[in-house]
Amino acid sequence: MPEGISLELLVAIGGIGALFVAHWIDRVIESRRKKRNACEALMRELKDTNEALNTDKHPMVIREPDIHYRSAFLNEDVYLGILHSEVFTEFESSTQNSLSNFYIKIRLRNKELAYLSDHRDQFFLDDTQKRTFADWTTKIRQREYNITMRDEELRNSLELIKSMLQEEIP
Repeated sequence: MPEGISLELLVAIGGIGALFVAHWIDRVIESRRKKRNACEALMRELKDTNEALNTDKHPMVIREPDIHYRSAFLNEDVYLGILHSEVFTEFESSTQNSLSNFYIKIRLRNKELAYLSDHRDQFFLDDTQKRTFADWTTKIRQREYNITMRDEELRNSLELIKSMLQEEIP
């Protein structure tokens, strides 16, 4: 043993090192647990999105050949919770980008749908004449078309997002 270093000092240094390693291992395990929980929660939210877009759970709006969408608001609560936590930074950057783009489309879709819901009653008031309905459908056509296009984009990217999350699960 080198001079000036006592056995007690070596034991103390070894104990501190062991505590450091144990703490580091606990943090890694906790980080993986949080990431797994986040992935599973996002997968459930994506399943709900898929059901809202592709099942008869919500009524379908069909006007003309190019307007067809489900009148359902899509949930983004899980994503927003994860986005504002440290867990989001644990995902690969490509997964972060894909999730962000996907949920931006959901947010824009929900805003268009909210506009239709909020302004429909204001537009009609007490008038139920056919002319009023024709004016309304002309006014909202672009918004409904936007919702239809977003739905297609969301449907097309759902499987990719799911597979990326599957790969992220620790």
